[in-house]
Amino acid sequence: MTSKRSLAAKLGVVTGFENPQAALEQYPTPPELAAHVVHLADLHDDVDGRTVLDLGTGTGMLALAAALRGPARVIGVELDRAALTTATENDRRVAASAPVHWIQA
Repeated sequence: MTSKRSLAAKLGVVTGFENPQAALEQYPTPPELAAHVVHLADLHDDVDGRTVLDLGTGTGMLALAAALRGPARVIGVELDRAALTTATENDRRVAASAPVHWIQA
């Protein structure tokens, strides 16, 4: 298991929303917060080897944090097409070994 600090550093390449929409409650999640949340989930055996579902994934910060911790797969669901485009670009930047499936719904 990588450290929380190492996870946050790897997430430092994730970009946020170009034009956040208040109606969709879009706001950035700092890498340190995403690393903390996923680290805690991993300590409770809720990540490694499991399927992780991130509803309202936005630009993918939490989904990608989970993808770096050894899940079987990650699914990121988002309404906003532009946010999903950014999430896909972030996925390439992070280059996690776990597959991430992006769904617009």
